[in-house]
Amino acid sequence: MSMNNFTLESRKENLSCYISNNICFLPHLHYHVEIMHVISGRIEVTFNQQTRILTAGDTAIAFPNQIHTGTTLGNSRVLFFIFSAEILPDLKQGLTTHILTNPFIPQEELTPLSIHTLEACIQMQEKHPRDCSTPFLQNTYKGILMILVTDLLSLSGLIKRPCNPQINMYQSVLDYIEDNLTQKLTLEKVAKDLGINKYYISRLFSNEFKIRFNDYISKKRLLLAEALIRESDKKMIEIMYETGFTSERTFYRSFKEYFGITPQQLKNKIDQ
Repeated sequence: MSMNNFTLESRKENLSCYISNNICFLPHLHYHVEIMHVISGRIEVTFNQQTRILTAGDTAIAFPNQIHTGTTLGNSRVLFFIFSAEILPDLKQGLTTHILTNPFIPQEELTPLSIHTLEACIQMQEKHPRDCSTPFLQNTYKGILMILVTDLLSLSGLIKRPCNPQINMYQSVLDYIEDNLTQKLTLEKVAKDLGINKYYISRLFSNEFKIRFNDYISKKRLLLAEALIRESDKKMIEIMYETGFTSERTFYRSFKEYFGITPQQLKNKIDQ
């Protein structure tokens, strides 16, 4: 398994649009809306414990504070829109106080308007990869989103978001891990620093995120390491320490077990 994208849970931009190859992101939530449209291949996604296999042409949309995860089955290309509800003021209340009855929209249910709009986004991304920086592109994407989101909402009913007072705590735990990934992270340390019972955090990962705490930390570090190998010129030993590994042997063994290739083999492949 080889991924070339590491998806961060902490979103500071109000709007981002990009195409990812071979996605792999761990369970997370954020305050943004996230639309993913499969251009090619197959991906497995889980939104609030609903799991689906999406194929080329299918679309899914996660509302703010919905736990979601996704991974490629084989090879894939996926168009992402991740944006704050603030940029669509006419739709903000619905996006922040409700959720979709069905967040997965198969290709055959998309309207011609949605299909045309998504195709326009893909063409724009091919011309301006990962670029939403200029006022022209920002305004264009906002217009596209207004059309696309309105159309997608018409295909799936809205229901009032269930009250979950623990959402902010979930986000605090994930943010803490994100900010301290290079440090020694144990369940006891996270619990002590955040003032949360360690058994509660353990159950959070097992029951809500469907992954053990230690496995989450390990996979998050490996995904970050893989992204740094692809996107930086750092030496392997630097990447090892920057991703929280302290043993070269453990780093290489864990990396190969997860990706099926050693860090150096991946680097050599990229440099060819």
